[in-house]
Parts: sequence; structure tokens; C-alpha cells
Amino acid sequence: MRVRWARCDPFDPSLASWRRLREGSSCPARSSSPRLRSLYDLVAIAPPDEEQEAWVHDVRVASRRFVEALEMARSILPEEEAQKANRRAKRLRRRLGRTRELDVVCSDFRNLALRLGLPEVTVERVEDIVFSQRDAASAYALGALPEAKIQKHRDAAEALSFHNVRPDIAWRDLAAEHLARRSQEAEDLIPTIEDPSLTEQHHRLRIRIKRLRYALELAEELISPLTDPRPLLRSTRRMQDSLGILNDAADLKAFLRRDDVTFILGRFRDPALEEATAVQARRFSETATLVRAKASATFGLVRRVAGRMGLFQRTELRGGVKPPSVARQVIPELLQLAQDPNGRLFVP
Repeated sequence: MRVRWARCDPFDPSLASWRRLREGSSCPARSSSPRLRSLYDLVAIAPPDEEQEAWVHDVRVASRRFVEALEMARSILPEEEAQKANRRAKRLRRRLGRTRELDVVCSDFRNLALRLGLPEVTVERVEDIVFSQRDAASAYALGALPEAKIQKHRDAAEALSFHNVRPDIAWRDLAAEHLARRSQEAEDLIPTIEDPSLTEQHHRLRIRIKRLRYALELAEELISPLTDPRPLLRSTRRMQDSLGILNDAADLKAFLRRDDVTFILGRFRDPALEEATAVQARRFSETATLVRAKASATFGLVRRVAGRMGLFQRTELRGGVKPPSVARQVIPELLQLAQDPNGRLFVP
């Protein structure tokens, strides 16, 4: 575990409910469709401490997938309602983001302390800072999600998923345009990987590659007839993960420079910073090498696939074959594809 959680009774009914939801069995939360695992159904079952780290991760992934599905379908959704749903999902992810960041900082600091042989009492005092902030962030996030609000947001999102203002637009058109745009957005930041000081740009690059990966997953069924999507998904995931590890190193350095942490570390502060700087340099070298090797081929293939999807769509129209309407296919199928890698559906 990255963080020392409170002890938990394994027979606690709330823990059993949480595990059933994670394993994909019948959802104990309210839902108008028993087949679906809603983002807000997931939020409604706040797990006990022992499972909280996994819950935070799952909710953040679910919210990102939902937002990406909304972005892909935004031209066919009622603008005001779609924007509200987008803001709600992003707000939820931001509230939980601080807890996730502190989990990683705690884990990385513990590993650094072991390498340097820091005294256990010093390590525990630094960890106490992280734990107190993490508890406060968790209480803030969960306290902002009363059951009535969860139900309201779930109902609004579910209604939106069946709303369509452009029944003449096909799914393939939406996916082709969206993939091309996401690929270009990521590629625009690739030159920043040559400069190790551009930490913020590297973080933005990671976010853009993550969005591209989610878009590829949403459009996987359309890509499959043209090319195997798995290499694209593996490549984007590897770049995203490597950039994430690099960002974690920068977060740890910033944490070590805090006044309260500096005071506790005392004479160990400079060796800790030197070690953190060395780790960041190694991670940058590894990440830059990986991104240079993967980026050009990956983004080029995404653009070609998007172009072929658009060409196939235009050929269908010239041949007099009307593509499936969004009303019948894209909504709700597009949002139903907003699922995690294990196949659990998170469909608001």
C-alpha cells in the first residue's frame, strides 16, 4: 500500500458492496439500467479506508472517460447540458486528484528514504504531514458529494446520453475528426521533450496523450476493420505512463523543498534533494528516449486511420448507403464504451 490506511473489518457490508462493484457483479447502487456501471453509481459507494486508493483511481478514470466521450460527441449533444455534465465530471476528478497526488508522493518519499537510510523517526514525521493533508483532502472530496447531488447528476447524465440533436451525423465522422484533433494536439508538444526543464509542458503532453488513448479506446470498434488498434493503445499507454513517472519525480522534488519538510529533514534535506534530482534526471532520459522512438510513428498512424475512416464514410455516402444514425448508434453506444481496461462499464 502506498499509504497506511486504518484497519478494516473484512466482513463490513460496505466493503462487500464495494468489492462487488469493482468485480463487475450486480451493482447495489440505484441504476435505471442493471447492465451499466455508472460513474455516479461508483461515486455513491464510497469505500472504507482499506479500499479507498483503488476507489479514487477508478472514479478518476471513469470521469476522464466520460469527459472524453462527451468531447467526441459534443457536436451532436445539446450544448448547455453537455457543458454542465463536463464540468461536473471534471470537478469530481479535481476534488479527488489531490488525494491521488499525495498517495504517490508518500510512496516515492518512502522509497527515497530507504535508499538513503534516513532515520525511521524522520520518515514518520514527514509521512505524518502527508497523511494529515491526505485525510483533509479526502474529507473535502467526499463531503462535497452528498447523496442527493450524486442522484441529480446521475439522472442528468443518463438523460443526456439518449439525447441527440444531429441524427444525420454518423459515429465514424465523429470519431475520425476527434482522433485527428487529439493526435495533432499531442504531437504539437512533442518538441518539449528535448528540454528537461519544461516540466509543466511534459505534464500537459502526458494529459494530451492520455486523452488520445481514451479516444482510441472509444473508437476501437471502428478502427479494427482498418488496422489492429492494440499497438496504438500500447504505444500511447507506454508514453503516458513514462511521462507520469517523470511528473511524479518533479512532484517529489517540490515536496522536499517545502519549509515544513525541510525543517524536519534537517541535515538530510540536501542529500534527499540530490537523490530526487538524480532520479528525475534518469526518468527524463528514459522518457525522452521512449517518446522519441514512439511518437512519430504512433501519431502518424492515428492520422492515417482517421483519414481512412473519413474516406470510408464519404464512399458510403457516394454509394447511396446512409450510415447508421447517431440516434440509433452513437448515443448511447459511444458513452457505453467509456469503460475501464477490465471491462467494467462506467456510463453516467
